[in-house]
Amino acid sequence: MLSLNIPEQAVRNKMTQEGHGPAVINGFFSGTYVSASAVAAAAPPAPRPPMGGGGGGGLLAGIKGGITLKKSAPAPPRPSPTGGGGGGGLLDSIKGGITLKKLAPRQPEVAKPATKSGGVMGDLLAAMAKRSTAIREDESDSDSDSDNDFS
Repeated sequence: MLSLNIPEQAVRNKMTQEGHGPAVINGFFSGTYVSASAVAAAAPPAPRPPMGGGGGGGLLAGIKGGITLKKSAPAPPRPSPTGGGGGGGLLDSIKGGITLKKLAPRQPEVAKPATKSGGVMGDLLAAMAKRSTAIREDESDSDSDSDNDFS
């Protein structure tokens, strides 16, 4: 791993994650590598806690014995939703649906043609017509040029 330029601390962390002890890790980096099986044989395993009664407060016995539940007091009656509290009025209006007010049908507006003396609209139409004429004149002038490189 170190020959692949992986930092030493990253290798140490990975070895720790895989369960290698500090003796194995330090031996690997110092060059005196000790196999994990040799270290495991040298150290006795930790004693297991006793089954069934230690530290759990009789948890297993409690599970096996079952459980008895206490009776609870009946729940108090709920307030009426139409009464003044929370959102009862809102809920009732949502359940009731929506009512729209009636309107008279609209009369379609007839567009009036703009005249030249029609204020801003007339000025706009005049400017557009002038621009259109200028474009057409420019196109007819460019057709007569003989210095076109794409012929």
